[in-house]
Amino acid sequence: MPIEIHSTSSAFLYRADTANTLAEALQEAVANGADLTGAALGSSSLSGIDLTGASLAKADLRGSDLTGSTLRGAYLAHADLTGASLSGAILAEANLSYATAYTADFSGADLSGANLSNANLRRADLTGAALENANMTGAQR
Repeated sequence: MPIEIHSTSSAFLYRADTANTLAEALQEAVANGADLTGAALGSSSLSGIDLTGASLAKADLRGSDLTGSTLRGAYLAHADLTGASLSGAILAEANLSYATAYTADFSGADLSGANLSNANLRRADLTGAALENANMTGAQR
């Protein structure tokens, strides 16, 4: 059964014909270079997924479980990560500029070299997160 990924405005973004889960559909989309800008992925269970280099600007990931996931070099500018769990995730070199990560859990995450400029990190848990060379200019804590 095909799985379609839509934007928050219901626009069609990607169709995975052979995927059995949303996680598989996302991985296929990323592998095929799909632009997932504005993807509606709120409250999704995506723990352990590899989204290296994904284009997820303005994506709705509110309340999603991305525990232990790999988002190395992902483009998440203006994404909504409110309440998302990214504990132990690899976000090295990711762009989270202007992202909303209010109450997000980044505990133990690798944010080294990440761009967090102007991100809303209020009440976010950064306990044990690697922040070496991360750009925190203008980030709200």
